[in-house]
Amino acid sequence: MKKVVTADRESYFDNAKFMLILLVVFGHFMQPYIGDNLLLEDLYYFVFTFHMPAFVLISGYFTKGFRRAGYLKKLLKSIVFPYIIFEIIYAGFYYLIDSSQALKIDLLNPEWSLWFLVSLFCWHLGLFIFTKLPASWSILLSFGISVAVGYIDSINHIMSLSRTFVFFPFFLVGHFLTKKHIRYVQEQCRKWWGIVLFFILATLIQQNDVMNKYWVFGSQPYDHFLDDPSFGWLVRIYIYCLSFMGILAFLILVPQKMFFFTKWGRNTIFTYLLHGFIVKGLRTTSLTDAHLTAPLFLGLVVLSLLTTVLLSSNLVSQLCRPLIGKKWRFALKNETE
Repeated sequence: MKKVVTADRESYFDNAKFMLILLVVFGHFMQPYIGDNLLLEDLYYFVFTFHMPAFVLISGYFTKGFRRAGYLKKLLKSIVFPYIIFEIIYAGFYYLIDSSQALKIDLLNPEWSLWFLVSLFCWHLGLFIFTKLPASWSILLSFGISVAVGYIDSINHIMSLSRTFVFFPFFLVGHFLTKKHIRYVQEQCRKWWGIVLFFILATLIQQNDVMNKYWVFGSQPYDHFLDDPSFGWLVRIYIYCLSFMGILAFLILVPQKMFFFTKWGRNTIFTYLLHGFIVKGLRTTSLTDAHLTAPLFLGLVVLSLLTTVLLSSNLVSQLCRPLIGKKWRFALKNETE
């Protein structure tokens, strides 16, 4: 069978986005149970080392036309406006499921997954500054800043500042990637390389007894999650190494041809924004207090798949499009060279 190469970039990247959003949903569903099972905890950290970094890198890949006229205006319509809308919706939702709390809308503190929209807007703006430098210097500078900000306590979850700096190198690397780079991964890298890289990643995580979720979240300064913050720079570099290993393994293993799930990869933004209502709703029930068993684990897998497929459907896309705007996918139409 003839290979589908980068020319059919929609299939390849839509496959990648569907697989990644499925991992995002699954990771959020299994989070309440990771303290009950060491194997599940390792799986949780394994997924979190690369699923959002890969999402960010792919987002950066489709920003080649960021200097076009009207780009900033489109960013405001496609990112800032949906952020404000969903901040209000989530505030109302939290009030409904827990009326003991006052209705609170705080645009300076992104609700849960909405941090991505704030950071995404900032990453786009950052391109106007960092692309003035050669690619290698630009990327090195972004890494240096992301390592340094971990020592500044005021840079944390507020306005998603910490995650903005920590994940920006992935976005920048994605921006500087070309079709040639993607084609090399698709055509020259053997699938078993990806399996080996994932095995090494899983082994490194399994052998790490001191790792906690904030190592991979990137949302807090070092003194929040490390006993000795002076080693924060080493931890952050270590996680970057794991993340890029996982990203490369994932991109190698992503199928290139069109499958039945490829179409769902075009609507991942809806899944990302809406799955929080299901996850947060379930966390208010006694289900999250149950002991993790094999049937419950399989149930979480099935629930993750059903949630992802439902929220990525064209029906949900059509219903929610007024909240997101028609301009959301404008970046995906940019030239990639």
